[in-house]
Amino acid sequence: MNTSNVFRILAIALVASLVVGDCVIAEIPKQSKDDLLASASHMVTGSIQRTYERKETLGDFEFTHGVAEVAVEKVAKGSDIATDDRIYVRYWSKKWIGSGNPPPDHYGHWNIPRKSDSAEIYVKGNRKTGFDVQSPNGFFQVTSAKNAKVK
Repeated sequence: MNTSNVFRILAIALVASLVVGDCVIAEIPKQSKDDLLASASHMVTGSIQRTYERKETLGDFEFTHGVAEVAVEKVAKGSDIATDDRIYVRYWSKKWIGSGNPPPDHYGHWNIPRKSDSAEIYVKGNRKTGFDVQSPNGFFQVTSAKNAKVK
């Protein structure tokens, strides 16, 4: 292979990596259920009573900071939460509102539940400092109230 062909192949590879790299958003990968459980201080299943959210714009991003009120139905991990307790869990997300492609970054929690949804939730924290939903998929399984089966 001659030198001009090598440079041509390298140039094509460089252009291709720049084009593909410009379109990709680097997120934190989803964690498996086992990994979430291993790193969580608490794991609960419950129904969402209310969500409280505040939005703010900083630069080219719109941030949402939220708290979900959870009526605990089952506790799979953690000692200071019991069935029928109410807990408040914090979450956040951000949305690119700038022009062009968003930069690679962590964009917050996925699958955020709404009022009346049921959810399996993995958190870190305690009653004194509060509970933070694990990123990015600590709201592991969310069942929408509109999709729930009627008994």
